[in-house]
Amino acid sequence: MPGSADFSWLKANTDNEESRKWVEMIQEWHEKAFEGEFIDSEELFSIDLDGRTIWLRKASAYSSVDILTEIMKDNDHFKAEGFSGEGADVIVDLGANEGYYLLKVKENNPEAKIVAAEPNPLAYEILEKNVESNKISNVKLVDKAVGPEKDTQEFEFVTQSTAVGAKNLDTVDRDWVDKEMVNQVKVETVTLEQLLEEEGIEKIDILKLDVEGMEYDILKESEDLLDRVEKIVVECHSESIQKKVKEILKGRFETVKEENKSCGDLYLVKN
Repeated sequence: MPGSADFSWLKANTDNEESRKWVEMIQEWHEKAFEGEFIDSEELFSIDLDGRTIWLRKASAYSSVDILTEIMKDNDHFKAEGFSGEGADVIVDLGANEGYYLLKVKENNPEAKIVAAEPNPLAYEILEKNVESNKISNVKLVDKAVGPEKDTQEFEFVTQSTAVGAKNLDTVDRDWVDKEMVNQVKVETVTLEQLLEEEGIEKIDILKLDVEGMEYDILKESEDLLDRVEKIVVECHSESIQKKVKEILKGRFETVKEENKSCGDLYLVKN
């Protein structure tokens, strides 16, 4: 189980003593999680971090701060020139999770319109609270999965990490996830085309995908829409998925940056 949280950075950027104490507690939970011991509580709480209010769930906070560090400190999804969101009119965020990418984009460009889709019910609850608590405007939140058709589908997720959720969790290898951890729920699905029609969107300046192994499927089903997309950043969850994504976008998009690691970002710009 990888851990990217920088607790020194988190503590240095808390806005008050109460938040610092929460971070210290999360650090203890983080260490226990590596030993296979998880917090059994779905209670929500918030910390004040660098002027932001960040909501977390006790059961998954140890994992959420990994993602928080990766995006807010390490600039995941922002490492290529032109992907900060500055100057963009419309950004579509598929796999918005708890909203850290959205929050950072809005800091870079408060005027951008963002459509953020997140089917994981545990993540979506926190996403809503993070948007509301930070008074983020011009954002459309969608609690649906993007798929090949408008329908419903089974969705698997675990309480211990809101980043772990997909139509089929076997798509990505995680040896720490036991079958007993996996929950199932039916979620609504919508096509990318329907999502854009509902919001009256003609052009996407940045399309961000972090969808737990479904990246290729979404791009494949949306091939006819790709001419309306200027830039794409994809978190690829395996080398095979990354290869398939590059193949389907070949000739239409140029790869401008590629992270050579598992779950690395692929940055592409329309030719």
